[in-house]
Amino acid sequence: MKRVLAVLPTLILLIILVQCGRDFSRYPSGGNSSIMLTSVQPTSGANNSDVNIVLSGSNFSGNPRILVGATACTNVVVVTSRLITATIPAGMTAGVYDIHLVTESLAEAVLPNAFTAINPADITIASIKPNQGLDNVATNVAITGTNFLAGATVTVGPASMTNIQVASVTTINAVVPAGIVPGVYDVTVTNSGGGSAVLSQGYTVLSSSNLQVTGIDPDHAPNDVDTPVTITGANFSDLPTVLIGATVLEDVVRVTSDVLTAVVPAGTIPGVYTVRVINNDDEYAELVDGFTVDATGDDDTTPDDDTIVDDDTTPDDDTITDDDTTPDDDTIFDDDTFVDDDTFFDDDTFFDDDLFDDDTII
Repeated sequence: MKRVLAVLPTLILLIILVQCGRDFSRYPSGGNSSIMLTSVQPTSGANNSDVNIVLSGSNFSGNPRILVGATACTNVVVVTSRLITATIPAGMTAGVYDIHLVTESLAEAVLPNAFTAINPADITIASIKPNQGLDNVATNVAITGTNFLAGATVTVGPASMTNIQVASVTTINAVVPAGIVPGVYDVTVTNSGGGSAVLSQGYTVLSSSNLQVTGIDPDHAPNDVDTPVTITGANFSDLPTVLIGATVLEDVVRVTSDVLTAVVPAGTIPGVYTVRVINNDDEYAELVDGFTVDATGDDDTTPDDDTIVDDDTTPDDDTITDDDTTPDDDTIFDDDTFVDDDTFFDDDTFFDDDLFDDDTII
């Protein structure tokens, strides 16, 4: 009985602590009005001029600070609880930055990798697709590169492209207008903040008065199935011959003088091929490197059982789960060292039957 009375105060204290720990309302983790940043527009801008941004989120109030990296924004205005406007000052080093919102009470929200500061002079052009079109029709193109800025202009030779949309810092969508004299032209992109790049002889304008091949859709296919394609161009004859490399396409149909349909047969050797259309009078036109045949289903081109999951190349039972290399019963769970009945869970010291018997607790 003396043992019971000696342990009882400790037990009561433990019960009180457990009950208090469960009463979360007594120790709230914080209010339900945490600030949050969800987006910024625009996501990029020239580093040689001020850039006005709009931040979206929730629970905006007061007079927060907005930082892009370590640069403090100016003209910060909380428009609504979900909208903030601010200005990123000129002079930032080119790079990608987190945006931080810090409240007057030092609460913080972060939008990671949210804004790209661009040096307008660092612009480059990698490609334009398609890289040719007819002189009598407008052609939609996509230009890829780096460090494109909103407001950029694009020219093909002396002609300005229309409907220019800077989709991202790496992509511009635009339209090559009809009426350009047939020929091969440089493509030039000029940033709104200064700086330009040139893709030399990047675009070819074809004569609509001659047989031409301007595109094929899709432009790639697996080699294990027949693939229907649509070929566009100009002045196709009634029964043209169409080849991809040395492979003659099947089921060729002249839809109009500008459109053919055909089938790339299964079994074509993987590779990149020129598309050639030959009219009845032996006139021909080509789309150089216009179609790609992909290899599919070849076990030798994807990881197989012998190279990836072979027991001799990945950890096997002898190296990872062997009782001698990971803690075994003798080192971690040995009754005598960790959970020995006599040291921790001994009936006589902590969970003694005399403490929890029917006569004292329940």
